[in-house]
Amino acid sequence: MWQLLLLLMFGNFLGIGILTQAPGACRITAEQFPAVRGLKLGMTPAQVLNVLPSGAEKEELARRANSPDRHDIASLEYYPNKYGNPPQLAGVQQIYAFFYRGTLADFHIVYASPSQGGVSWPSSNEYITRVAEALQLPGPQAWATGEHGERVLKCVGFEVQVADKNGLRIRRAGFPEEVEARKQAEEDERRKNFRP
Repeated sequence: MWQLLLLLMFGNFLGIGILTQAPGACRITAEQFPAVRGLKLGMTPAQVLNVLPSGAEKEELARRANSPDRHDIASLEYYPNKYGNPPQLAGVQQIYAFFYRGTLADFHIVYASPSQGGVSWPSSNEYITRVAEALQLPGPQAWATGEHGERVLKCVGFEVQVADKNGLRIRRAGFPEEVEARKQAEEDERRKNFRP
C-alpha cells in the first residue's frame, strides 16, 4: 500500500514538474534554426560574402571578414544601400557580423526605421510575435528581459535578441563570454608574470 502511495506521489511530483516548465521554451538548435536573410550561425566568411552582394568592394569586405584580431575575432559591417540594395536585403539598413575562429558567431540585422520606409511596431511584443512567427520560435511569453532591457530567447546553443523594434541579433551561446574569459585569463597571466 505504501509503495503504491509513494509511486502515485512520485508520479504526481513528476507531472507537476513537467507542467511548470516555461511555456513555449525554445528547443530549436542552431542547426535547425532557419537562415535570416541568408545568414546562419556557423557560416564561414566566404559563405557570408556569397550572401551579401558587394560588387567591387568584395575584396575589402573579404579582407575584414578574414582578418581576426589577437582574440580570434573578425568583424564586418555591411550596408545594403552602399552595395546596390540587393532584393534579398530589402528593408535592411545594415548588418554587423562577428566571426570567431573563422565562423559566424554573432550577427545583428538593423532594419530600416519608419522614417526610412521601414515598418513601425506599436510594441516590442508585436514585433517579437512577428519575428517568432516568421522564424518558427516561441512567442513573447518565452522571451526574458536581459540586463540592458533587451528581450532574449535562449535556444539550444544560441540566443535571439531584440533590443529595439527594428533590430534582430542572433548569437552563439557563450559568445562573447568565452572571449572575455580568455582576455581576463591573459590579463591575469600578465599581472602574475609582471616584474617591476
